[in-house]
Amino acid sequence: MGLINDVLDLARIDTGQLAVNIDTIDAVDTLQKVHSKFQQMAESRGVSIAFASDSLLRAPVLADSMRLTQVLVNLTSNPIKYNRAGGSVTFCVSDTEEGLCRIGVVDTGPGIPEERHDEVFQSFNRLGAEASGEEGTGIGLALSKSLIEHMNGRIGFNAGLQNGTEFWVELPVP
Repeated sequence: MGLINDVLDLARIDTGQLAVNIDTIDAVDTLQKVHSKFQQMAESRGVSIAFASDSLLRAPVLADSMRLTQVLVNLTSNPIKYNRAGGSVTFCVSDTEEGLCRIGVVDTGPGIPEERHDEVFQSFNRLGAEASGEEGTGIGLALSKSLIEHMNGRIGFNAGLQNGTEFWVELPVP
């Protein structure tokens, strides 16, 4: 069902029919819900999931609550699925110099080879993960990018081969 909804969302975005309901929400509260949702999955895979100690305690942002949750679910499920036993996923919430709120999801997984960086947000591109045996379609990051842009935000990543990856989202603040 989730896959069908993601494909429908991509179609709505492509046709300009995706509606977003921008409101002031707390990004930390949203992350805490995502953390709770994935705690058991992370533990079953031997991956720790936590907040960085210097993260903001409250972070009001202008976003669509349901869509931001959808993005953060995508950014959290991937590093748990593709991480290594004993690895970690860390949530970071901070202010940017431009006055935005930055939400980061940092992992200790295999990283993304530099020669594949330009493919990261392409629909149906799993960057070779289709050979891993993990379920996935390769649309989560493409959809996340479109959703964040519809909320007047930015999304990006910092990655190295075998050094883990940080995916980040920057959203306007009220």
